[in-house]
Amino acid sequence: MEIPADNHLWAKAAEGSLPEGFDGWNLHDFEGWTLAHEAARRGKLPEGFSRWELADREGWTVRDEAEVYEARRRENDGRQG
Repeated sequence: MEIPADNHLWAKAAEGSLPEGFDGWNLHDFEGWTLAHEAARRGKLPEGFSRWELADREGWTVRDEAEVYEARRRENDGRQG
């Protein structure tokens, strides 16, 4: 289901403040970018998240986005250490 860019759920996904038990990770924008992608981009997916296969229109998965986030985090940690 597509949701508009100004919907409050985008900010909540980016902040990691979606309610416990939230199950709308597949909600997406017009390009197929899901709430799960947005949370992964910020390192805010909840523990136990299991929808790694969700993909946008280009085939970019939530797992892909989470791996990019982790690589950047490790790189930044290395610079600070």
